[in-house]
Amino acid sequence: MRRFRPALSTACFAVVALGLATSLLTFWAHATVYDSDDFSGRAVQLLDSPAVRHEVADRVTTSLARSGYRPAVELRPALQFAVEVAVDTEAFRSILRRSIESFHEALMGERGAPGGLDLSDALSVVTSTVQLPSDARTASAPSSALGSTLEDVSRRATDLRVWHWQDISAGVSLGALAGALGLSALGLAVAVDRRAGAARLGLAVAAAGVIVLATRALLVLAVRRMVDDAQLGDAVADGLWRATGDLRTLGTWVVGYGAVVTAAASRTSLTPAALRSRLAGVHGWRQRGQSHWLVVAVALVVLGLAITSAPELVVVGLVHLGGLWLLYLGVHEIVSHLAPPLERAAAEGPEGGHRSRERRRVALAGVAVAVLLALVTGGLLTATRRAANDAQVAGGRRCNGSAALCDATLDQVTFPGTHNAMSSSLYPGWLFGEQVNSIAAQLEGGVRALLFDTHYGEPTNVRLPGSGARLVVTDRAAELAAPPGSEVDIDPAVEARAAALRARASVTSGQRAIYLCHNWCEMGAVTFSSVLADISDFLDANPDEVVSIIIQDATTVAETSAAIEASGLADRAATLTKGQPLPTLGQLVDSGKRVLVFAEQGGNDAPPWYMKAYDWFQETGFSFSAIDGFDCKPNRGTADNPLFLVNHWVSTSPPNPKLAGQANTRQVLEDRIRTCLTERGLVPNIIAVDFAGRGDVVAVARALDADPSSRAREPLTTPTTAPSAGSSPVPASTTTTAAPLPPVPGQTDIPTLTGGDATAFCAAAPRGVRLSTAYSVAALSASAEEQGRADLAFGPGLVRTLTDYVRTAPIELATQARPLLERATAAVARLEAAGVDQQVIDEMADQAVTAADDPGVDALALDVDLAERLIGALGREGIATVAAAFAATAGDPTGVLDFGSVSDAVADADGYSCLADALAPTTGR
Repeated sequence: MRRFRPALSTACFAVVALGLATSLLTFWAHATVYDSDDFSGRAVQLLDSPAVRHEVADRVTTSLARSGYRPAVELRPALQFAVEVAVDTEAFRSILRRSIESFHEALMGERGAPGGLDLSDALSVVTSTVQLPSDARTASAPSSALGSTLEDVSRRATDLRVWHWQDISAGVSLGALAGALGLSALGLAVAVDRRAGAARLGLAVAAAGVIVLATRALLVLAVRRMVDDAQLGDAVADGLWRATGDLRTLGTWVVGYGAVVTAAASRTSLTPAALRSRLAGVHGWRQRGQSHWLVVAVALVVLGLAITSAPELVVVGLVHLGGLWLLYLGVHEIVSHLAPPLERAAAEGPEGGHRSRERRRVALAGVAVAVLLALVTGGLLTATRRAANDAQVAGGRRCNGSAALCDATLDQVTFPGTHNAMSSSLYPGWLFGEQVNSIAAQLEGGVRALLFDTHYGEPTNVRLPGSGARLVVTDRAAELAAPPGSEVDIDPAVEARAAALRARASVTSGQRAIYLCHNWCEMGAVTFSSVLADISDFLDANPDEVVSIIIQDATTVAETSAAIEASGLADRAATLTKGQPLPTLGQLVDSGKRVLVFAEQGGNDAPPWYMKAYDWFQETGFSFSAIDGFDCKPNRGTADNPLFLVNHWVSTSPPNPKLAGQANTRQVLEDRIRTCLTERGLVPNIIAVDFAGRGDVVAVARALDADPSSRAREPLTTPTTAPSAGSSPVPASTTTTAAPLPPVPGQTDIPTLTGGDATAFCAAAPRGVRLSTAYSVAALSASAEEQGRADLAFGPGLVRTLTDYVRTAPIELATQARPLLERATAAVARLEAAGVDQQVIDEMADQAVTAADDPGVDALALDVDLAERLIGALGREGIATVAAAFAATAGDPTGVLDFGSVSDAVADADGYSCLADALAPTTGR
């Protein structure tokens, strides 16, 4: 019997290696392959592979080219690069993850019969990110391209029987582990030399790790063979190799585990000297003709082929072997010094004291080995958990930028917001802007709450010089209510300007629509539909973001909600229910209901998602004359409303971006928030500011969201008496018609362009056109008492910019602009005659030219700033006298505002293609 014990022990350890490897692999599969969340995360990790991203982008671009999309043919490298960048965005990963998760749930029988991957939403991210035109976005080409790319993979995946093994995988894993442990004990029990048996057990554990590593390689190879397309197969194999990094980590650490056990039990040291001795033994075998030489020769051949075909892998393998050798050598040295070999102990004698010391040394060695094994176990768990976490995070939800916020309810989240969000001077024709950026740019900059006003507007025949945008007038008679506070807070000078512009225009019949305006559409208007489209595009490109809208609605519920439905946002609008818990951001994201629509007026006939704002919000006041006047006193809404709106802006006319920047600093915002927390027991759910691009409102909101203590929101229990949010009647004064004024002339069509210096003109034209347009707005909206002031304020800048414009322009355009240049020259002469210093005139020209470099120049704000310089030079009475005298001699400005209209075809044909941008900025209207 003793003769068979070594063979039986070795057989047990061989089966231990297979059993342990089986247990590890089935456990990994149960936690990875059969879990939809983990599986989808690892699938998305395929995009970490540049080869996968390149292949997806190549196929999408190829399909676009075949569909006739010209940029895909003419500018393919640039477009393909843009698509590849879009595929690597978090938005694309997030939507792709959900598509794969749904597909996997179907495979596992959790959600109907499995179909193909639904990639339509993921492709919408690509098309919106690369800014494809509408015809390319709506075409099926991109979706079908990526769909057909993965159709073969999904079809073959559906046919695999592995999806039906979930129920037995856990049992197999536990059974294999139990069997491995039992056979390990049996192998040690029957071993003739227990220490040698322990060393063989360590080798069996290391072999299990090698089997895990080999299985990973075979898995990647098998998936590669599943894909018929060789190029796609290579890309998928590369991505899968990366996505199964934790399996590699698991196998590597198990090999290390076995190395520790083997080194602790082995009598053989693998020092460099010992290795040289073994190599010498191999050489001796060869000389003595023993058969071992064949094994060595075959090993050398395999190693040579490996180095030739895959040098990188061999280098990695040698590094791993070097690490294992160092681990083995270190553990062996520790054990051999703490517990010397038994032969040496026996030679030193059987004295009792010596035996006691030896027992202590052996125990110490055991402790050392246990500590080493614990360290290896800890490293194994940490490394594999880190790899699994990477898969979990890949494409995972980050609600409004944070995974933690997915579990936060609406009343536990702070949304950075913009007051009069539509009031941006980047929209053509907008005056007295209260935001730096357009709504699309605000959303991209971190704003998640938009406060804007809807009005009925009617486009007119007025097109200011160089502007393709029509002047829009407010149809106040059709509106629900006058602007809140119109009797108190609205600057009468601004109202007078709006009336002056309205008096110079005739309405285009039958084109009334909903616009976003601040009180008067004459002072700036952007179509409601275009803003809704921008919000929809943002939600398409950012699938984990939730946006809140509060509408100051002067338009009816029926028409406002119909516009929202037409945009597609109604399908994404969430409905809150009184008495029910507020949803978490994660629930909104998962449901696809990621926009919250509130209206100040609302109505009983409103759709359920079109909610009355002050049934849900309680707020602060909104009229503050200075920063030190901010308070948290209750305004609209009652104290039992769950959401809290902090209105945080200083009301000035015109709006003051510098003052807003000071109000939006972290210190001021945090002081206000602490005050509200003390007085009202609330942290804001929306902080609405002017000029959100200046200051720290987004950073402060994110800091509040990152602080779990800020989510313990305890509203006051004592009801608050608050003003009603009801309608106010339309004041009669807003519906009266101003006295007739000379209408603004149309722009003369110019059929051909001759002469001029195209290069110089294209450099000078944008600045000259912008400043002329700004002057036109200021002059046409001036009251009777202010006639001529705009000429004096803008004259220096106009002389400087229009001199270059007229000098370099084609003959036809120079003829149209020359009357305004002559009028501006006369205005400057009048300033000089009044005693204004040349330095002041030059400084005014510098200021005007600098402002004209900004495509979003605010005409009336610039008018106010330039007038302040004149007042400083001549005094208020002096400038009024000079302006009135100039107006009396120069007459109404409408006669000099016809710069001409040049079609794109004429401009391109005659070499002045820059005119398309310089004379026709139509965006946003």
